[in-house]
Amino acid sequence: MKAYKENQCVIISGESGAGKTEAAKRLMQYIANVSGGTDSSIQQTKDMVLATNPLLESFGNAKTLRNNNSSRFGKYLELQFNSVGEPVGATITNYLLEKSRVVGQIKNERNFHIFYQFTKAAPQSYRDAFGIQQPQSYVYTSRSQCFDVAGMNDAADFNETIEAMRIIGLRQAEQDNIFRVLSAILCARWAKRLDI
Repeated sequence: MKAYKENQCVIISGESGAGKTEAAKRLMQYIANVSGGTDSSIQQTKDMVLATNPLLESFGNAKTLRNNNSSRFGKYLELQFNSVGEPVGATITNYLLEKSRVVGQIKNERNFHIFYQFTKAAPQSYRDAFGIQQPQSYVYTSRSQCFDVAGMNDAADFNETIEAMRIIGLRQAEQDNIFRVLSAILCARWAKRLDI
């Protein structure tokens, strides 16, 4: 890119469980390490780009029968660099989110990671405000009877998700609104249809 002053493109593809998510993370870490820049705004851009990984994984990945951290969406990431090769911005476009996973999973699969992170590690303030309980209490997180995943720590991952939200610039009120919506989704299964 620096040598030829031309845009570059990397396409990561493969079948389920092939390691696309991990390859993309390693590629982003490599670019952050070699792209230079000691300016604080450059470092902030790098930190924000890297923070998108745990955040998008929390809201877009789930355990499937073939992969404990399966991406259930597609992602197009565009990194912008200045003339000396320092990252100055990024845009992410998500597509094809498997929305049906929210309301149904087969045995030994899980809903999106965020629901287990939130129900297992929500701070007491959220538990009090939104009535959050353990994942066994909700239809959308208990139907498949898969609450834990080998090699994953939902509570630690929740803390990483909160930190990623902070790094990308989500204010506390915005975070509260996100968790308010997640609470509503968890409780929506209990709602009854009213014919008017």
